[in-house]
Amino acid sequence: MIDREPLLTRAEVAKRLGVSPETLRLWQREKRGPRVVRLGKLPRGRIRYRESDVARYISECHAPSPSAGSRRAPLRRKKS
Repeated sequence: MIDREPLLTRAEVAKRLGVSPETLRLWQREKRGPRVVRLGKLPRGRIRYRESDVARYISECHAPSPSAGSRRAPLRRKKS
């Protein structure tokens, strides 16, 4: 079965979270932030994000008292 869920680009996710695409790259390296989907072979494979993973990440960031050792990063807004 093929998954037809929309995939978002790093720029789209960065805009939704109010962070820079570079921050998402950093979170990915640190195993934080929303889960990624790799398209194509590494190291040049494109990175995408499932819409449901981004929504789950946002809801977890707003949960009361996250547990220690969590893989989520704090949700911060970009300075304008």
